[in-house]
Amino acid sequence: TKELDQIMADIFNQLARNKQAIIDAVVTVLQSVPDEHDYAQDLRRVEEDLSAIQAKKDRLLEMSIEGIISMAEFKQRNDGFNDQVRLLEEKRTALQAEAEKGRRTATQLEEIRTVLEQELSFQNGVNSALVTTILDHIVVKKCSTKEVLHLDIHLKFGGPWGAVFDREKSSFRCTPSL
Repeated sequence: TKELDQIMADIFNQLARNKQAIIDAVVTVLQSVPDEHDYAQDLRRVEEDLSAIQAKKDRLLEMSIEGIISMAEFKQRNDGFNDQVRLLEEKRTALQAEAEKGRRTATQLEEIRTVLEQELSFQNGVNSALVTTILDHIVVKKCSTKEVLHLDIHLKFGGPWGAVFDREKSSFRCTPSL
């Protein structure tokens, strides 16, 4: 598998000649996701609703003091307003959490960029998850010997690749098959 990892790294290097463009494309896609919702606008609406309810509660208190409504009616309406306030405060907390999650995602983009650069450099070998993502199957040709292996490497996209691995020299070459 060590030899196959080297071969796959070479194929990936040839497939991904412009690694920076690939990394930029992935980061661009990730950046577009959290920007789809405006949490600040939702938070403003919740704050406006809370202010409106507070104004109604103040008016209700004035009506109670002036004797326009009974104490029982005051309690009933005030409890209703308190329930609305509680629900709006829960909604505000949830919106704030979502907005914070969006900000964290944006700050994590630099970490994602760094990890992508490391993975696509293949300095630590080839990630097996990456291999399984694009590798369909490998065929060892009949003309192979113990010392020299001739391989057809079939990817899930694009045409097959030919590889010749010389065990004695620990060398290989990969070329796209026509």
